[in-house]
Amino acid sequence: ANTFDSLSVTGAVTTVSFENGSVQTVNFLSLPSGNCSAMVNINATGGTIATISMTSGTFNGNYLHIDNVVATGGATFNATNSIGTGNTSGWNITAPTTATYFWIGGTGNWTDSTHWSLTSGGAPALCRPAEINNVRFDANSFSGFGQTVTINANAYCNSMSWTGSSFF
Repeated sequence: ANTFDSLSVTGAVTTVSFENGSVQTVNFLSLPSGNCSAMVNINATGGTIATISMTSGTFNGNYLHIDNVVATGGATFNATNSIGTGNTSGWNITAPTTATYFWIGGTGNWTDSTHWSLTSGGAPALCRPAEINNVRFDANSFSGFGQTVTINANAYCNSMSWTGSSFF
């Protein structure tokens, strides 16, 4: 167990990991927020449970992917536009809006938000799919054979469809 007056993580952080089985007791907690194209992962190492304990106050996070991190101690832990997997008791998690994303623009990387649209052949959504979203590859996704989608980071979706795509 560790006790901190203030635990602040700043900068361009994509993952904050707590040691499995550990308890981090804090008076103040500040973790980075993500955005619709890149959630910040808050997790326990080794896939077991870690605990953050704060006796009072409110933690507000946005676009977090919380996995096996329990929040305790009497404080309020809010995670807006966020996803919880594993054991996330103690968190008030509000999921992002469910949407269907369509691949546009031919060859590209999964993480490139300019390749995802909310309509077939439409303008870029500037966000990428999360676990709650459906993804579609259709007639407007590719303009010819040999074009590829590269999974260049962890890729998530609820379901995937290739219906209507002529080039695969």
